[in-house]
Amino acid sequence: MQQQFPNLKWKKLPSPEEHSNYTWHGFEPNSKLFLERGHTRWAGRLPFPVDTILERDVAVPIRDGIRIYADVFRPANTDANDKVPAVIAFSPYGKTGTGVPNYDIMGPHHIGLKLEDTSGYEKFEGPDPATWAEYGYAIINVDARGAGKSEGNVVFYGPQEAEDVYDTIDYISKQPWCSGSVGMAGNSWLAISQINFASRHEHPALKALAPWEGRHDVYRDTLGRGGRRHNPYLHRFLLSGFTDLKKFYDRFLKGIQNGWEEDTPPVRLSLLGFEADGNLTKSIEEQPEREWPLARQQLKTLYLNSASKELVWDKQATEGSITHFAEGLTDSSNFIVHFKQPTEIAGYAKVKLWISCKEHDDLDVAVQLRKISADGRLLEHLNYPCPLPVSEVRNDNIAKCLGPQGFLRASHRVTKDDKLSTAQEVVYKHDKREPIPLGEVVNLEITLWPMGMVFASGESIMLRVAGYDMCYPDTDRVKPAHDNNENVGHHTIHTGGKYDSQLILPFI
Repeated sequence: MQQQFPNLKWKKLPSPEEHSNYTWHGFEPNSKLFLERGHTRWAGRLPFPVDTILERDVAVPIRDGIRIYADVFRPANTDANDKVPAVIAFSPYGKTGTGVPNYDIMGPHHIGLKLEDTSGYEKFEGPDPATWAEYGYAIINVDARGAGKSEGNVVFYGPQEAEDVYDTIDYISKQPWCSGSVGMAGNSWLAISQINFASRHEHPALKALAPWEGRHDVYRDTLGRGGRRHNPYLHRFLLSGFTDLKKFYDRFLKGIQNGWEEDTPPVRLSLLGFEADGNLTKSIEEQPEREWPLARQQLKTLYLNSASKELVWDKQATEGSITHFAEGLTDSSNFIVHFKQPTEIAGYAKVKLWISCKEHDDLDVAVQLRKISADGRLLEHLNYPCPLPVSEVRNDNIAKCLGPQGFLRASHRVTKDDKLSTAQEVVYKHDKREPIPLGEVVNLEITLWPMGMVFASGESIMLRVAGYDMCYPDTDRVKPAHDNNENVGHHTIHTGGKYDSQLILPFI
């Protein structure tokens, strides 16, 4: 890594003992604990339903000579005739018990998890060993290179991490208690490490991946959405510190013919109703689907009307415009359409804007879709169950969904990739920029992240156009940034006549 990027500044990582944010449980290489059935780590936590062996700080040899360490939880009845598959949770987030403090830090109300739902031994964003030991699986919680007492320096994805994952799979698959079948599971970094590995290597022992939520393109998905810096304060904060799954693993790690292929749809679609209370079961419609995007979607065009501030089915004949202050964190241009009958929308929405700025040669443009109740209220959706109505839950992005967004830095409009782009999903290379002459009206195409929404009669959808990220901050410790864009002055949206500013929605 240092050879690839010789101009970067490198500094020694602090040890886990001296790092203020690291959950540290000591270092006990190859110690073995017997966790009896019914064992609880703390009062009120999930008990182990079967006898389980915990091997602490098991050294995993890596090809360049370093050792990384893992905690291994496995059912105690495993012997030469009763081997089990292994599920690896790979990240630098600590090996055991790191879910306990982090869930409270990352979101209000313990991100929807009751204390009795987890054992307290789980790795942050990984599977709980108490649950999976009962199912007949070993859980391998790995400290990635440079984390905890694992040797070497932490690497942020890339080829080095992929090789480390390969070597870990190889070592674990050959242990005497392992059946030779290995899977991976987890969220966020734990998901991305799976995608990173699978995009570069394969291993005969690896039979199943379960990246619950992650990303595959760091630039487009996170660091520079639409070519603009996206939430840099969150990155500084990070750098400073469900039965379907069982059926999936049973099929591909244990070889059980349980009908997974026949019974499991390739796509599950969630349509959000944005109910204004904490009852998620009322506000989500789950639908099995066969493909994505949906073959039955109907792409319909709504035009922006600057005079009425509406989304209309027919473009206005005369030209008009609407202007908002692009530098702040509150101003936006808003356009609304009311639905007279129940409506479902799912897929990629796309916005086409004719826009100009007299004060600066670039524009950072954000677009967002919001749902409006029949009585005119902007609605929010809880991302996980909370004991309070949505209006009383802290305004964190991790807890509340406001609606899908899309972003584009206008100077990157010239990098559109025609080979990867479709009628709905516009892809940009972001490999060059072309400044915008002051006051010149330019055409921008912006695809929003995929969505699923359901509307009752009388409810509405609002298109917001602004110069800033319109979601809530990612945690209460990360605040919105005023310096997070290229904007100066005001942005003017042009509509009607030759300016066909529009929103294309996927109706199903």
